[in-house]
Amino acid sequence: MNNKRHTINQGMLSTRITFTLIILTIFIIGRNIPLPLVDVEQSVNNSHFFEAISMATGGDIASLSVFVLGIGPYMSMMILWRFITLGDFIDERKMPTRIVDRWKSILTLIIAIIQSLGILSNVQFNQQISFLNNYWLVLMATCLFSVSGTFFLIWLGNQNALFGFGNTTIIILAGIILKWVDFIKELFYLDSTMFSEVQLQFLLFLGCWIVFIFITSIFVELSEQRVPLHRITLSGQFANDSYLPIKLNPAGGLPIMYALTVMSLPQYLFQALTLIIPNNKVLQYLILHLQMSDPLGVITYACLIFGLGIGFAFVNISPRDLAEDLQKSGDYIANVPSGKPTYDYLTKKVGGMAFVGATWLTIATTVPWIIGLLEPSLSEVSTLVANVVILVSIVATIIQEIQTVYIRGQYASIL
Repeated sequence: MNNKRHTINQGMLSTRITFTLIILTIFIIGRNIPLPLVDVEQSVNNSHFFEAISMATGGDIASLSVFVLGIGPYMSMMILWRFITLGDFIDERKMPTRIVDRWKSILTLIIAIIQSLGILSNVQFNQQISFLNNYWLVLMATCLFSVSGTFFLIWLGNQNALFGFGNTTIIILAGIILKWVDFIKELFYLDSTMFSEVQLQFLLFLGCWIVFIFITSIFVELSEQRVPLHRITLSGQFANDSYLPIKLNPAGGLPIMYALTVMSLPQYLFQALTLIIPNNKVLQYLILHLQMSDPLGVITYACLIFGLGIGFAFVNISPRDLAEDLQKSGDYIANVPSGKPTYDYLTKKVGGMAFVGATWLTIATTVPWIIGLLEPSLSEVSTLVANVVILVSIVATIIQEIQTVYIRGQYASIL
């Protein structure tokens, strides 16, 4: 019986891993299909800010493929939807799932169109195609292709969430790894004499920073504060070992992904507006100074990382929901009355850990961008370093999912 259960469990793991590999294969193939009608060679975007955005969202702005937007519009929608449902005006829990999904899809579509037009405002179209005399027709057709690519990626991510490992974040992970592979390949063709002494010193510092961030990311991901719980349904040793875990960084790598996404939305909007209002000085100023190549952009990014680090901590670990669940189940925290005192206690605990995690995230991800400000030629390296935290966070989540499926298969059914 145990051998049979073990075989079934192994089969489930193999099936899920195989499905995820199929999703990744489709993603890699799509990244190599260029957008139709676009002259890719004449439209290379040299903005490291937009490269950072595309990397953090699974996009591919460097080669302008059909997956150029990645899942960025979906991530932007999630942030906006959170703000929309934050108050009491719209209660998502009381709305039918079908209606919620419809509004989310509409919002994602609007954001995808804005982002697509923002990117396409700076590309060159293929002049060899006969109907290119109508610029707006070509623009809308190309926009349709890029938006379709985004919705296809979102669908792939949702399928992976059901039948694979890593849900939609597997697309982001694949994008980061592919970018790292390209960068490592380029290193083999570089001559150290091409760099000045200052550049070599900055490169050495960034290399050390990568190692530091990688090690501390693992430490932070595995560290947690354990709040002892008294569960009325448990007794003996099990009761003594019961606790509520609060991670050192409750927000995980989400603030990094969403900070770039939040910064990108106004940028794409300003870029899209240049199609209607070309040569507008206000738009040009905002586009220039809200990028990561400008001190104002880096400061804005740091503030977003810290703010989202606090915000996502309370999203991932909701003191209100935990306090309500404990009160309903009859479980309680030692020496803390149930109800509002428990809520206040958990808010303080989560807030303290969130502050530490957000501070660490801000320092870890902002330092590489500061190096990029001091030495603009190393901006691409800074982009890669800043995403190490995302990589570690996603990999840790996938490992936990695999462990959960494996452990679940070790127990026999009660029926």
